[in-house]
Amino acid sequence: MEEKRPFEMKFELKEIAGCLITQPICHVEFGDIKQQLYMKSPISLQSLELTPNTSLNLSLANYETIVGSTKISFGTFFGEGLQGKINKWLKFKSEEFPNLRVKIAASASKGEKQKVKKVRKAKNNLAQQSVEPHCPYLENLATGNTVTTQPLDDLWKNRNVEGQHSIKISLEPDSPSRTEENEFDFTPEQIESLTVDQLQKMSGSNIKKVLRVICEEAKHLEIIALSLPGKREELNSKVEQRRDLEKWSKTEICKLRETWAEKKEFYDKVQYDLSNKNQKLIEAKDSQRILEGEVSEKSMELLDLKREHVLLSTLTIHKSTLQDALKQKSELQAKVDKAKDDLKNSASKTSLELKQILDETEQVKAKIKSVDKEYKDSHDRNIELRQKINSLKAQLQQAHELKEKVSSSYNLYKTQEKCRQQLTEDLLKLAQSIKQQDIEITETTKKLLSDNKNIILELQNTEKKLELEDHKIHQLHKDTYESIAKKVSQEEICCIRADMSHLVEDLNSLNDFHKKSNQIILPDLDAGSKILMEESEKINFQAEKLDKMIEQVDEKEEELDNLKNAMGEVKKRAPPYVPANDPVDIALAEYLNSLESPVPIKFIRQEGGNYLFGSKKIYIKIESGRILIKVGGGFTSIEEFLSVYTKIEIEKAGSSPKTMSAMGNISQIGRQDSGLSPGRALNTESSNRSPRRN
Repeated sequence: MEEKRPFEMKFELKEIAGCLITQPICHVEFGDIKQQLYMKSPISLQSLELTPNTSLNLSLANYETIVGSTKISFGTFFGEGLQGKINKWLKFKSEEFPNLRVKIAASASKGEKQKVKKVRKAKNNLAQQSVEPHCPYLENLATGNTVTTQPLDDLWKNRNVEGQHSIKISLEPDSPSRTEENEFDFTPEQIESLTVDQLQKMSGSNIKKVLRVICEEAKHLEIIALSLPGKREELNSKVEQRRDLEKWSKTEICKLRETWAEKKEFYDKVQYDLSNKNQKLIEAKDSQRILEGEVSEKSMELLDLKREHVLLSTLTIHKSTLQDALKQKSELQAKVDKAKDDLKNSASKTSLELKQILDETEQVKAKIKSVDKEYKDSHDRNIELRQKINSLKAQLQQAHELKEKVSSSYNLYKTQEKCRQQLTEDLLKLAQSIKQQDIEITETTKKLLSDNKNIILELQNTEKKLELEDHKIHQLHKDTYESIAKKVSQEEICCIRADMSHLVEDLNSLNDFHKKSNQIILPDLDAGSKILMEESEKINFQAEKLDKMIEQVDEKEEELDNLKNAMGEVKKRAPPYVPANDPVDIALAEYLNSLESPVPIKFIRQEGGNYLFGSKKIYIKIESGRILIKVGGGFTSIEEFLSVYTKIEIEKAGSSPKTMSAMGNISQIGRQDSGLSPGRALNTESSNRSPRRN
């Protein structure tokens, strides 16, 4: 059980990232304590009894709705010491905001422990006596004159075994009654960080506590060391079992792969057969479609023949109607003739009969009118019928031709009908065979599909088994690695604790040595440290001065280098052309001085506008503000002249030794003007900065 200590703590809510909250409130809960944190308003809590394993619950809320929460122990938040100041970003679990983070500032410090005064019993009279007890065995151990055959490891192992003649001795320093001193509770981590000075300044009770903690750790390490062989055997047995499992799983995997490969081959063959049968089906369907197309074409021809037959029947009907119309016309004509004869005979009859006749005539006139109308209508109909007869005569001629065609087509139809009957019989046979093949193919496909499903299910089962086996193997690997790591860590702990025991012994010996050498060495060390401090302060002061001086020197060197570079560039340029009191010469000087790159060959002025350009004699004049140069026969512009003749004159100058020596003299004059030797001039170009700056 870890001992609880009193602490003072401060918490402050600094920032929130990953969401927008108008009124953030952070609820802090640990143990029985519940507090609320507002933005940038710290709270302080005092006299808190905490351990590193105490859990701290933090939840962020907007008004009253909780947005996210997190849980952390004080040990991970502050460290095992539970001291110091911390400014941490903590990630909160939230469903609405997955990237919710909160920055919390906290500080922890130890509070004062309530001191309990212990009442000591009065010492016995024997303790007040001046005679000190002596133990010869301890004296021999201190001087190193003991002669023992029993090794130290056995002595350490059997230190808790009580024999018949055993004496228990507790070593305590003779000290007066203690004043109220600071008592501390030590952990192994704190003991490891103790220095010799801290041990010297400790009181006897604190040293006892340190020794007790070390002894407890030693006992714990001894128990672990004794239990290590058994654990080692268990680990080895587990490792062997897992190796056997790995071998078995590998063999099973190989078998499964072989069976899977065989089934895959069988499945590929089945698929290949299916694809072939599907191709045959497709070909049969294509042939069936072709036959259906031919049948549809023949049916269309039949329909055309039926239409022609209908036309012939309509022609015969029209002929019969014409004949009936002609008969009716002849009958009407006979009636008209009879009526005319009756009118002629009736005129010679008596006047008595005139009235009757008039009545009859009126009736007859009405009838005549109606007959005239009928006659006109029949005449119109006759004209139309004549036209129809003419058209029918033309159609009759076509009908004769059609009859011949129909007869020929009828013969063809009979032959085709026979062919069709044969084709229909063949098609029926084909359809029956195709149906049988379809039935067989559907049965085979059903079988293949069922086999395929069974194979897929088996493959899925085998894959699941493989995944389970792989998972088991990975788990076994993980367990082995973890066990090996635990074994290594335990061995390291044993080694560390053995080293701790040796270090405790060395610390005790060093303690004694330091007690003796403290009084001699400390004054000298203090004096030496004072002298060193004074000298180091002086040296630091001088070094700062030197740094400032060096910086000033570097700045001056940079300024000098920049000035030298600028002067070199100025001196490298050719001197400007100085004109005489002549407009041509002034225009030439303005042009030459305005050029960016100077002309390497000089213009030497002579009388009357004549000049020398290297070895060439030229004449210069100005026309409409342009400089024209005459070389040989005609005038050219100065730009064309320079572009053509500068190269020629430079080549001539390079070939003749006199001109070369003259160019050399010019370069030497340029160097003398720059004020630098040739080597220095090259060095100034390459090293423009001081080596300290580089």
